[in-house]
Amino acid sequence: MSVHRSICIAPDIGDKDDEHTDMQLDQIKAQIELLARQANEIQNRMTISGRIYEAEMGIDPIVGRTYYLYRNKKGKHLLSMVSAAEWGPRIPYEYIATVKLLGDHTWDVLERREEI
Repeated sequence: MSVHRSICIAPDIGDKDDEHTDMQLDQIKAQIELLARQANEIQNRMTISGRIYEAEMGIDPIVGRTYYLYRNKKGKHLLSMVSAAEWGPRIPYEYIATVKLLGDHTWDVLERREEI
């Protein structure tokens, strides 16, 4: 009686497996970076929103309109309808951001200085 044994040799999938794992890790890293950027943007919006709601306002902001946030020499913030360009060459305040009031009464930051 003869016994036949089959030997099954698994293909070498090491390289393919490593490539797939690397691809998955790259996707996860990209997602982490995106989430970090989004969290940073939310933090910046919260910071600017806090400054806006503490700012001096001679106006009642209207939803959908663009406003400009400045800081005076005493460190107080103020919200204005006048852009930095409209002040001319001698702007009396430090420009902080250009913002738009959204329907839920949060502020969309359209433009800002690098450092908030």
